[in-house]
Amino acid sequence: ITPVVSIVRWSLSVEADRRMHLVYVNQTEDEELFMDELMEDLEGTELFSMTRIRRKGIESELHVLLTQEHLGEYCPDVDPDYAVWYVSGKPRFVYEVRKILQNSGISGASIKTEKFSGY
Repeated sequence: ITPVVSIVRWSLSVEADRRMHLVYVNQTEDEELFMDELMEDLEGTELFSMTRIRRKGIESELHVLLTQEHLGEYCPDVDPDYAVWYVSGKPRFVYEVRKILQNSGISGASIKTEKFSGY
């Protein structure tokens, strides 16, 4: 989430006109790092929205939570043909989400990833 927080803060500081939507996937609320800071940073802005997903189990269950239909529900205003998708997290999570996005018809060139291990 750290790269996403930086992207959001930079976008707000330069008053970027690009809309952003964060799909934040965690097992519990306790795992939602930077949530208080994000909520404070985003107060009053209409350019940013967020969907919070809590799942139980391992990353392989993501295929149930992230389908083309779900992406449409989570991000109704996002045109997948023009969006840039940023995925960060544990290596297996990043791999699974990238695969799901590509299987949903999103070009690999539109998916930016950052893997973090050791936490």
